[in-house]
Amino acid sequence: MSMIGTRVLRREDGPLLVGDARIVADLRFDDADAASEVHAVFVRAVDAHAELAAVHVDEAAAMPGVVGVFTAATVGLEPLPPMAPFFHESTIRHPLAHERIRFAGEAIAVVVAETPAQAHDAAELVWADTEPLPPVVGIAEARSSDVHLFPAAGSNVIAARAGKADGDVLEGADVVVHRTIVNQRMSAASIEPRVMAVEWDGERLTVDASTQGGFQLRDALTRTLGLDETRVRVRHADVGGGFGSKGGPLPEDHVVARLAMILGRRVRWFEDRSSCMAAHGHSRAQLNDLSLGVTNDGRFVGLAGEIVQDAGAYPIVGAVLPRLTAMMGIGPYVIPQANLSWASVVTTTAPVGAFRGAGRPEATYNIERLVDAAAYALDMDPVEIRRRNLIPADDLPLTTVTGGAYDSGDYLAALDRCVETVGYDRLRAEQAERRTAGDNRLLGIGVSVYVEITAGGPSEEGIDVELRADGKVVIRTGSAPQGQGHLTTWAMLAADELGVPIDDVIVEMGDTDAMPPGPLVGGSRSVQSYGASIASASREFVTLAKEDVAAALEASVA
Repeated sequence: MSMIGTRVLRREDGPLLVGDARIVADLRFDDADAASEVHAVFVRAVDAHAELAAVHVDEAAAMPGVVGVFTAATVGLEPLPPMAPFFHESTIRHPLAHERIRFAGEAIAVVVAETPAQAHDAAELVWADTEPLPPVVGIAEARSSDVHLFPAAGSNVIAARAGKADGDVLEGADVVVHRTIVNQRMSAASIEPRVMAVEWDGERLTVDASTQGGFQLRDALTRTLGLDETRVRVRHADVGGGFGSKGGPLPEDHVVARLAMILGRRVRWFEDRSSCMAAHGHSRAQLNDLSLGVTNDGRFVGLAGEIVQDAGAYPIVGAVLPRLTAMMGIGPYVIPQANLSWASVVTTTAPVGAFRGAGRPEATYNIERLVDAAAYALDMDPVEIRRRNLIPADDLPLTTVTGGAYDSGDYLAALDRCVETVGYDRLRAEQAERRTAGDNRLLGIGVSVYVEITAGGPSEEGIDVELRADGKVVIRTGSAPQGQGHLTTWAMLAADELGVPIDDVIVEMGDTDAMPPGPLVGGSRSVQSYGASIASASREFVTLAKEDVAAALEASVA
């Protein structure tokens, strides 16, 4: 019973469209004592860079409804270690600012009160004694400034790799085009900000969170709080967008969980939009200085230059993204030589994390800008120069000069199909006609070819397949979708392999107690990894079922 050609309605859409989605902020719990719930609001620094002498909380603590005001000194959490082993050991981050503020928006305290309004009112009364330090803003200033965010590191450059090529990779080029390309800083700004509801019953922590990875959040909290993984349960329902920004547990997640343990009450935290824009999920922020060598007949000779990442105040995922940008630096083109160096610097701005491709769209932006510049310099059509340099399908698989493992593809066929579909020649003719006629309604035509490394890194996707007595099939998976449509996609894949109607397939996700472990949902990996695992597990289920039935009926498996 193949699903190919079958019209399938998305299972997710109905609840989302009519307001029945299970969003964490809207969850209502069946407690005997509903008054046990309290609400957390973080107090955020207004200094971009400062020594933090003291945080004054007495006035806030005396406000109506306040059950506690906590700082780094009283919350009882150890600093979070550097994300990567090659970052300097001093680049730790305290869940609440300790001794130094490194960006405007960094949490310096947290207020817990009976209602959100009371918590917000009290948060306005928290103030700090600070000694301002010079801010460090921008890549150039970070590299040249004597002001270091982590003095023990001795530099604001916290990671760097030199290019590996010997000699001049641009030698033999008739034309060299150079561009300084900015991938500007932005905020992920998902529709649903970060939100948590955490309860501690004295033995076990139950966390409801908007996250891209329930098991990753569980494991991070066990390390921070010193709990065995059996004592932490993470549930995630409908997640209103993530785009990478909800992939890794951030300081506030650890603080809210710790508050629940301290107070013995369910603690809710809902990040408001201002805090989200100031402190969560910044991305891109790359500066690229690149040169592409090309012959007069439009053949690429080599690519050289430097990729520099503004990692923000603390090196997390963003600090390693230029490595991916360099790896994907040549795009889908035959470029025989490349010499790409990269570096990451810290600045007094919000930390940079993953977002929508994380380092790989930047690579596409870089190379496509350079290819267009080369076409312009040679007075060559942008499509034609790409045709002459795309990796031939017969050359795949291959490992590129920048270390990217390309498995398959027919880039030239894809480009030709696109050109044919949009009527490229007709559009160019219309463009020329408008220019000749002096038409003030000009026509712009952009051309770009994109290739992306996806599902990077090893992972194991646990999948459970269960046939119930009523004939329904239950698929359990650890995936944590944020709008990708996993409920529908997983059901389609299983139905196709099991040979059952899609309406007979039930997909269950969102509870680390009930689901098999699985990796973070991010990096364009879901259908490749989780989807492939579901298909494989379903096929294995059919094989085992045939063996069981054959044994019961005393018949051959065939």
